[in-house]
Amino acid sequence: MVNSSIFNKLSEIYGDDDAEQAFTALGDLISHYDTSLAQSCVPLSEEDCILICYGDQVHEKGEAPLKTLERFMDNYCKNSINTVHILPFYPYTSDDGFSIVDYQMVDPHLGSWNNIHD
Repeated sequence: MVNSSIFNKLSEIYGDDDAEQAFTALGDLISHYDTSLAQSCVPLSEEDCILICYGDQVHEKGEAPLKTLERFMDNYCKNSINTVHILPFYPYTSDDGFSIVDYQMVDPHLGSWNNIHD
C-alpha cells in the first residue's frame, strides 16, 4: 500500500517512465540507510528520557559550555535523563548553528570532541 502510494506520487511528479527509475533509486537508498541505521542505532523504549539542547544551553564563566553541560547533567539529571541530543555543535556562520561550515569539527567556543563524548 505504502509503496504504491509512493510510486503514484512519483508518477504525478515525474511521469511513469521517470517514476520507475526514481522509485528504484529511492528503494535502494532506503535499503542502504535502513541497514546502516539498524546497525548503529541504540533501540529506544518508553523508559528513555532524551534532552535536546544547544551546546551552550548552560554555561559558566571560564569553562567550555559543553563541559558545563556535562557537569550539569551529572549533578542534576543523572537519574532521570539517559540521552542528550546536542543541536548543531559544529562551527557555523549564521542561523543559530544550522549553517554549518565544517561537520568534522566542534565549535571551539563550545568545547571539543572529548566534551561531546563525555
